[in-house]
Amino acid sequence: MVADRRRLLVAGLAYFLVLLWVASNFGTWADEEYTLATTAHGAAYAFHRAITYELQAPLYFVILALWRAVNMSIWFARLFSLLCATGLFFALAKIAQRVAPRRDPIPFALLASINPFVLVAALQIRLYSFALLLSALLYLCFDYGFANGNSKRARIGFLLLAISGIYVQYFLGFMLVGFGCALLVRAQWTVLRTYVLYGVAIAVAALPLVGLARGQAVGYIPATSSHFNLIYRASLHPWLEFLIPHLYRPGDESSFEHLLYLALAFVIAACCVWSQPNWTRKLVATIATAAAIEFVYVAVSAGLSESLNDRYYIALFVPVAVAVYAFLRSSTANPPVPQQILVTVLTIMTLASVISQYRFLAQNGDWIRVAEYLEAHARPGDLIAIYTSDNLPAFERQFHGNVRVVPFPRPNRSDRYLLSAIDIASPAQAKAAFATLPPYDTLWFVDAVQCLKAAPEYGCDALHQAEADDFRVGTSKTFYTNAVYELIRRGGPAGGPK
Repeated sequence: MVADRRRLLVAGLAYFLVLLWVASNFGTWADEEYTLATTAHGAAYAFHRAITYELQAPLYFVILALWRAVNMSIWFARLFSLLCATGLFFALAKIAQRVAPRRDPIPFALLASINPFVLVAALQIRLYSFALLLSALLYLCFDYGFANGNSKRARIGFLLLAISGIYVQYFLGFMLVGFGCALLVRAQWTVLRTYVLYGVAIAVAALPLVGLARGQAVGYIPATSSHFNLIYRASLHPWLEFLIPHLYRPGDESSFEHLLYLALAFVIAACCVWSQPNWTRKLVATIATAAAIEFVYVAVSAGLSESLNDRYYIALFVPVAVAVYAFLRSSTANPPVPQQILVTVLTIMTLASVISQYRFLAQNGDWIRVAEYLEAHARPGDLIAIYTSDNLPAFERQFHGNVRVVPFPRPNRSDRYLLSAIDIASPAQAKAAFATLPPYDTLWFVDAVQCLKAAPEYGCDALHQAEADDFRVGTSKTFYTNAVYELIRRGGPAGGPK
């Protein structure tokens, strides 16, 4: 037992140190700059700005503001997320021990903790790593206090964690529906009545957030798709992202990726049937927990006609991971070939995705390398335009050249975040924005992450049309989720209108 704990501690420490090394290579990106601005002036300011600008529940920002009162550096702010991710690793290991007491929990905890969904949360200064930790601790307290025990301490912990979780990211409240469904499936009627009373107390405590719910639910992805696509994105899509990360992206995949996805989906489905699971009531309840949470996401997405960003599925990750693990451990196939194939496929896809995503040791925007490139190529008298303008603070933090930098198409609002305020509605609007730029010798245009592909909902098509009409491209350089173009105006002197 002591040796097992030592192995777990060593694995957790190694995980933390690797995260720390990776994060040490990162600059900030737009969303992190929002967090830094929100938490830079104390807890009271963070509370107010979280509600009015971030459109989020305030608790994470208040806690991080207090955390940063110790040290205002970016490194220290990111350390909070790294510690939360490490705590998630230990919580997942404990959950694995509850699901399969005779099995080594470390492989499951490590594989789940390096899932790209978790790593994105762990390596950025945003609320999602903290929310993932809270979701795992909430799952544990439910297991100890309701599903497989009646610990009063666990129930009190469940109450406090559920309230805290909703005040960090209100989608975590969806987990309460999943837990209730699990008790229904297991026919634990006495426990269910007690659970409902706790649920009522949590709901009362969360009432102040009701007025903010609509604003928080907006995922900033306009509802240009059909209801079928919205329902697909809220149902099947999260499972694919968790199990086969970054392989299948609707509307953005190549034919090869699409065929590979179909092949892997077939292999996974075949192995699930072949594994001959032992369909105990406990296993069904575990799967029902994730399914019920997903149903709430589907209902909300369809009801609001909003396609939620991937990061908002924060309440679903831990239940899905536990459901898959419980399913794998229930296999009665002898020898356990299908189970081994499933684990191998999931491991390979996770590692391949992680390597692909972090091979440049960069976050969205890749602002460190972008700044270095422009410092080497831009000269005094040139102009650097950053699209979209909310990326400007992250770039300016890294850029030390003697060159003017301007937001494009217009400065970002400081009172309230509105994506429409920084996007482009038409080619004419883009041309007008280019026309208002100050004189320059050479225009260096830094393109937004979403505009590396056609994205009409962000105005990228309109921007590219205006660029094609009025400019030709000199040199260009593509970075991780970003690109820099030297734009030369057509029909004029090389380099532009200065």
